[in-house]
Amino acid sequence: MKSIMHDKRDGTCYLCMAAGDYTRKTILEEHHAIHGTANRRLSEKWGLKVYLCPAHHRRIHDSKDGRKDDLYIQRAAQDAFRERYPHEDFRQIFGKNILADDTLPSVSDTADKSCLDAQLKAADDDGINTLMNKRLKQLNDCIHQIMTKRFSKIAVFEALDSTRELVKILEEVERRKAG
Repeated sequence: MKSIMHDKRDGTCYLCMAAGDYTRKTILEEHHAIHGTANRRLSEKWGLKVYLCPAHHRRIHDSKDGRKDDLYIQRAAQDAFRERYPHEDFRQIFGKNILADDTLPSVSDTADKSCLDAQLKAADDDGINTLMNKRLKQLNDCIHQIMTKRFSKIAVFEALDSTRELVKILEEVERRKAG
């Protein structure tokens, strides 16, 4: 089944997008959001899969740092499942409730945000404008998703994270003007 979480035709990495990078990737690898032998088949059946660049896919499978990214994807999967299949019981089907505490990790907790700091340090004024435009587009996409009644906690959290990043970028602009 096609993914209900991420359209492969976009050519984007799910986790890169969470960090504000919407560039098309030449190589994407399919990642089943809920894994393990039986759950991998169920993820396929219910469309709970995303597409990742090789670096993020390896990070999830090969490093302890990838656990946060994996948990982010799993929680997003359960949230997408509840939206798409409101009359089905995720816990009964998958044998676990990932959203037991009903919270989602923020993108800033799961995606590599040190990337933004490095980009800010290296960027000239045009680069700062590019970073700001990317974050504004991401924020606009999240707001559009919320306004078109495809409301999800993930969209709200991503909008909050985009807003925080915009504030950080604007603070850097002000710091450069003052210094």
